[in-house]
Amino acid sequence: MLKFDINIGKKKRDLLEKLDKAGCVMQTIIFRVPYMPDDLYAASKQAAIEGMIYFNQQEYLQILSSIKNDKLQSDKTLYPPVITGEPKGKRINFYEFIGTQKIVNNETINLFGKVFDAYMSEFIYALLSPPYSMRFDKEYFPEIEGNKKEYVLNKYINEILDIKTIKDIDRLVIYKWSEDWSDFFKEGKEWWGCYFWTVYNPITNNITVLGASTTD
Repeated sequence: MLKFDINIGKKKRDLLEKLDKAGCVMQTIIFRVPYMPDDLYAASKQAAIEGMIYFNQQEYLQILSSIKNDKLQSDKTLYPPVITGEPKGKRINFYEFIGTQKIVNNETINLFGKVFDAYMSEFIYALLSPPYSMRFDKEYFPEIEGNKKEYVLNKYINEILDIKTIKDIDRLVIYKWSEDWSDFFKEGKEWWGCYFWTVYNPITNNITVLGASTTD
């Protein structure tokens, strides 16, 4: 088993905090891998499990904070989500991850010179379409000009996943994980959805874990 270290520098942390304040519900944790794994599926699965443990710990801390501040909702469980099974992953390519270039809606997003349908991607949906909408106003993103979703997506891809050019795409190892191995997915199954991916970037030797599951 590999030893992972959390690898989130100030620039990445600032962006994740900004997204959180703006209403994003997708959680992200970045692990530094000590060396390129021989078995990328096993390493990604380990990262998925450790990422889930991290997300659960953060959920528990939020619950404790809500209790301390007397803001706990009456129907909110006092216990964090737990791992109840074993994750199963399916390897996907970047274009399966980011969505389709077949445009069926009016809203599009440009990424590395290619145009994608903003509504035909689970990843874009999980990142930018929380139940109560993202707040793209100047308070959170004063530097935004033009297409707001496009700006935030490109920022996340560039800074969090460390994908700087289109040439970096083919090097990525992306797994989409099943949604039946933790109580983490319970709320999302009500209607909004639940999503879980790992993205290994061999250039940085980071495995980024992304998870989203919520309801209104």
